[in-house]
Amino acid sequence: SQLADCTAHPILRTIIAEVSRAYIKHGAQQQLEHAFRGLLEPLSKVNATLGSDKRIVLVIDGLDECSDQERITEALTLLFNLIKMLPWLYIFTASRPEPHIMNAFGSPAAADVVHIRDLGSPSDSEEDVGFYIRSRILATSSPYFPLLTSTPDGPRLLQRLLNRAGGVFI
Repeated sequence: SQLADCTAHPILRTIIAEVSRAYIKHGAQQQLEHAFRGLLEPLSKVNATLGSDKRIVLVIDGLDECSDQERITEALTLLFNLIKMLPWLYIFTASRPEPHIMNAFGSPAAADVVHIRDLGSPSDSEEDVGFYIRSRILATSSPYFPLLTSTPDGPRLLQRLLNRAGGVFI
């Protein structure tokens, strides 16, 4: 029901609430495939109604907090296969890089559908912060723009900003 509360589309809210109630009624021991299909079949009908250019993003947070590692691996494999069958479905997951989860993301079933972004990687976050700084300075009439773009010290100054940011946007 938390998912239903967060969605902006009234049709999606209703479907997600109904599917959640059905899942709770059947209990946590039901086959994962049936639980996901119970959610995705109604969403496919909604997607057909909304238009083929619309995408639905399913967000799954805290994979690493699930205690049953075998079920997580099974669920991820099922999701990878569903993504291949449903081109309108995108899944965003958040997790610590636990070995069983990283193994699932590295499996053959995941090869064409998984794109890993390691938020703990200094090079990735430094690249993101650098992009943000450059785009914000370019988008405004900042007095710092010429310092970073038109002087020989520009790249060095930008690198100092990135080092001081330490991969954090705040």
